[in-house]
Amino acid sequence: MKCEVKSVTAKEALEIVRTRKPIGLFYTIENGQYVGIDNKSGDAWTEGFDTCEDCIRWLAGGYIDLCTFPDDDEYHCKRFVVPIDWLLATLEEIDYLNEQKGVDLQNFLDNYCFDETYAIYETAKRKHLITEEEQE
Repeated sequence: MKCEVKSVTAKEALEIVRTRKPIGLFYTIENGQYVGIDNKSGDAWTEGFDTCEDCIRWLAGGYIDLCTFPDDDEYHCKRFVVPIDWLLATLEEIDYLNEQKGVDLQNFLDNYCFDETYAIYETAKRKHLITEEEQE
């Protein structure tokens, strides 16, 4: 089932985040930034983007949230968001260097370890895929 992304006003966006209704995918422009609201599950996840394209891609599931410390330790954890296609290419490169074949993204997400995600985090920083604000 494909979910349509709907443009809303800043006032409507605030109401969606506050009430968690209606269910769906939304975006607005606030202070020159595109803000995506993923309310498919009623949780109203939000994320800011510089371009409409990046915002729509995130809403369509083109990005993935990761953490450098899988146990969700707030002291050590650095949360970051990267494009799924970039993550897959990076994992394939790691597999190639380890002489493995094939990347199973779900297996990685279920079993990733600190060393792998921290290396991905550092690589994303070097490639300018994440900014200082996103690293907090």
